[in-house]
Amino acid sequence: MSQAHLPTPHQRSIIATRASPIAETSPPRSDSIATPEQRISRLEGAYEQVDARLDSIDNRITSVETRINSLESAMNSRFNTLYVLIGGAWITLMATIITLFLAT
Repeated sequence: MSQAHLPTPHQRSIIATRASPIAETSPPRSDSIATPEQRISRLEGAYEQVDARLDSIDNRITSVETRINSLESAMNSRFNTLYVLIGGAWITLMATIITLFLAT
């Protein structure tokens, strides 16, 4: 057999890991011997974890909404300032045009 076809040490460890039975590496399942109270207790624990995660997500969304609202109010105030400046410039331009028209 040629040297190119032999597995490397890393490949041999992967092959050995795949060859081992799953039952030896994983703990036995206790679902079949769990009482209904134990199952309900596990479900309640899982529910509490989901509830805590959803609360965290809700807090993050509220934070994002607050930031968006503050940015929106800042943009509105800047646009209002811009409208006032544009209006003032337009009035000044019209006054200048009327003055020049009447002066000639």
